[in-house]
Amino acid sequence: MRIYLDEEKLHYDIFELVRTFVPREEICFSGEEDLNLAIEYKNRKASLYKEDKKVELSVPYIEEEKLQRRAFKRAVLKLLEGYYKKTSPWGILTGIRPVKIVQELMDQKKDREEILERLTKEYSLSKEKADLLYTIACRQRPYLYPIKEDSYSLYINIPFCPTRCDYCSFPTILYKKRDYRKDYIKTLLREMEAMGKVLKDKKLETVYIGGGTPTSLEKEDLTVLLEGVKEDFGLPVEWTVEAGREDTLSQEVFFLLKEKGVTRISLNPQSFHDKTLKKIGRVQNNDRLIRLYEEAKEIGFDCINMDFILGLPGEGMEDLEYNLRKIKELMPENLTIHTLSVKRGSKFMERQENLGGERDLIGDMLERVHRFIAESPYEPYYLYRQKQILGNHENVGYALPGKENLYNMYMMEERQTVIGLGMTSNSKILYPNENRIENYRNYKNLRDYQNKIDEIIEKKSRLIKGV
Repeated sequence: MRIYLDEEKLHYDIFELVRTFVPREEICFSGEEDLNLAIEYKNRKASLYKEDKKVELSVPYIEEEKLQRRAFKRAVLKLLEGYYKKTSPWGILTGIRPVKIVQELMDQKKDREEILERLTKEYSLSKEKADLLYTIACRQRPYLYPIKEDSYSLYINIPFCPTRCDYCSFPTILYKKRDYRKDYIKTLLREMEAMGKVLKDKKLETVYIGGGTPTSLEKEDLTVLLEGVKEDFGLPVEWTVEAGREDTLSQEVFFLLKEKGVTRISLNPQSFHDKTLKKIGRVQNNDRLIRLYEEAKEIGFDCINMDFILGLPGEGMEDLEYNLRKIKELMPENLTIHTLSVKRGSKFMERQENLGGERDLIGDMLERVHRFIAESPYEPYYLYRQKQILGNHENVGYALPGKENLYNMYMMEERQTVIGLGMTSNSKILYPNENRIENYRNYKNLRDYQNKIDEIIEKKSRLIKGV
């Protein structure tokens, strides 16, 4: 698809909007020849061409530029929906955090009726997506307000895995090829100690140790890491460790996590089908995973998350029904349903995985999940979207009442300072009085992270102090 657009500020949004309708086509911006879509922002006109057909829409002038851009995106959406004979349930929204829009409208004291009207009319959302956003925003509100200026959360990245799943796009290090784990922990402890001193006057609220696979660390290194958190920052109200890989887990690991103060773990099947796991290169014994889940419950973990991915290669509605039956049997306190996103850097992207059938089914799969949730005690409590997500859909976190994960809400809605520690981790430093967020990302490769740790500490310390 070749697009002409005379307003650079709109390139990203229009690109993402068009990709919703032609996910398998290459999309590029070009001059005014051999076009499929022409958008003249200055003349307030959009035209869609396909072979001998041309459809054109004009947009009335709106003085406020933000509203003018929004109107233009609605016009382009209308053209695409009419031409390709399908609708986009997320309308013109292309961002990762759509719940933030509702939170901001709530900040302005807008009521439910007005918020839903603006979501459906200004952003062209379907009624179902608008209702979902409003429901989640209401669920989050008691946890997010008032903003706690003197508190913060930590994200600690452990970038190691024994193997790499085909859908994974994270900068993961396969330690079985060459083991950098001990050296990494030494550098990470330096960063933790330095940040602990900078943050000593603030209160730690939540910790999330993710990756990668944190439980792939040797017991000695995992122990040092957990003790370092308590020594440098204190004990948090909520402490999550991703324990997603069955092949890195044991009763001994669970006892260690519990002893050191971890309150929540994430065991991530992604699917309970062996055929699927083989296709995506995931090493996992499902029977053992379920036994480990039961052992974790017996040890005393009363908040366990499970992740599942919709749209994995070869999975259809019968496979989904099986997964839902297993979820109903186990009833983890947290349930995260992801829609597959084929990202740059993943093996799926490298080999141009053909997911046409899965893409066509994804809407029906999500509808089935929604019916399952409606018949269960689960309630949605956070949501985010990703690029290259099948069918332009979403990822949703569900929780049993009272078991919401604070970190997920703080991070997604950007309502608390989150300090990232470790390679490729991202810090979001909130200045609520200025309505401003400063982002700082640590280096994305191990060598730079280790060699430039003093630079990282200095720059991040200055941001935290606001100087």
